Amino acid sequence: MTPAASVHLKRAENFLRVSKDMLNLGHYSDSVSRSYYGAFHAIKAY
Repeated sequence: MTPAASVHLKRAENFLRVSKDMLNLGHYSDSVSRSYYGAFHAIKAY
């Protein structure tokens, strides 16, 4: 795995963790936004 891919995967993990927190707090649009960026960074890793 390249260093850039590693950075993107770490960002994806962080965004998805925050997304889950936002969902549990009832902040649905914020959760969707964080999920989008999590998926974006996961795809950029590959």
